[in-house]
Amino acid sequence: MTQELSILEKKLDQIIKNTKFVPKPDFVYLKLLPAIHNLSKEEQIYFKNLTEPIFGYNEQLRNGKLKQLATDYHVTLILPYLCTFIKDTVHFNLVFTDLTLLIYAMRMVKSLLANKNVNLKPYIHEILPAVLSCSLARNISKYYVDNHWTLREFAGVVVASICATYSDNLNNIKQKVIEIYNKGIVDADKGLTTSFGAIKGFYSLGEEEVKTHLIPKIMIISKKIQRTIENNYQNFGYMEQKHQTNVAKHVRTVMVTVCAPILYKTRNVNDGGLTYARDFGYLGKSLYIQVKNIESAQLAKQMQHFNNVLNVSSLVNQSMAFNSGNPNILNGNQNLTPSNVNQNLILNRANGNQNVMPNPLNQNIMLNPAYFNTVITPGIRPLNSSLMKFGPAPNSSWFKKGRF
Repeated sequence: MTQELSILEKKLDQIIKNTKFVPKPDFVYLKLLPAIHNLSKEEQIYFKNLTEPIFGYNEQLRNGKLKQLATDYHVTLILPYLCTFIKDTVHFNLVFTDLTLLIYAMRMVKSLLANKNVNLKPYIHEILPAVLSCSLARNISKYYVDNHWTLREFAGVVVASICATYSDNLNNIKQKVIEIYNKGIVDADKGLTTSFGAIKGFYSLGEEEVKTHLIPKIMIISKKIQRTIENNYQNFGYMEQKHQTNVAKHVRTVMVTVCAPILYKTRNVNDGGLTYARDFGYLGKSLYIQVKNIESAQLAKQMQHFNNVLNVSSLVNQSMAFNSGNPNILNGNQNLTPSNVNQNLILNRANGNQNVMPNPLNQNIMLNPAYFNTVITPGIRPLNSSLMKFGPAPNSSWFKKGRF
């Protein structure tokens, strides 16, 4: 999970670099109630020096402060204020749909989760709704071209990390998160962007959650996608049509990617996709094709493993040829022919070496000597059983009978 978070974090950095800065208008600030516990002057300076660079323009300073947030023990002194700050940041920037600042807030949560000195359990009621909002909100970016999909995926991984760390039988955080994800998929009023976040959330929670909660809802998501595409060409303008089509494609792609490996293990059928089309509707064909692609990839992997075993077997056979005292190999002659191999066997036996085994240079010859009489290698005649008894060396008249 840590590696997945690092990969997604790099993608988010790239999104931030490609995002143009748009100045915000002046706002009317509300007068808030005074805090019950006031920070000391030193703590206020520490809070300011920690949060301002994270939301600033200097990437090097930002990464340094995020690293400090993930390792510094003194973060615990201002932890309640940091959690409230993250909650307010997400709430405010969901209203004004500033994707960049939402990314910074989620990276702060990720750093706090990585800090071994920090216990977020008393503040889950502030952190978890903020992270779920970044994953499931209908709109989290101002423009259609913004890559908000990566932030939704990143937020889903953060939610899974929170569940793995702080969920127990008392607070039952994981089950509550699953109920929220189910509602995001089943509720007809929720958009496809919300369904995308829920799908990625189930995927981050693990394979068992996908099998239990997501697979039975494939038909619901399939109908949502189909309904969106059908309404797309009737009620919207060109730009909105393009946006809705892009959303439908993203949800279809993620559904196929997440569900196909599970269906390959549980419902791998060979009926041309008829069962999938009946049970999964619009997504049936795509799921069936992906399942068959996974099956082909597994077969190719098995064949590659089999070829590797054969290559090892060939190396063992060549080693046996060296041990048999083959002069062609020992003298550096690699141009061996079946006649050379058989002649070498006879010469060694004629010289009194009765422990010479046939030279199985071809990988099709089994290593077990008991198979030498039955396995026929292309280009090499099967050896006579009399040679396998290691009896006395044959005389010259024996060669004239055309045994080889």
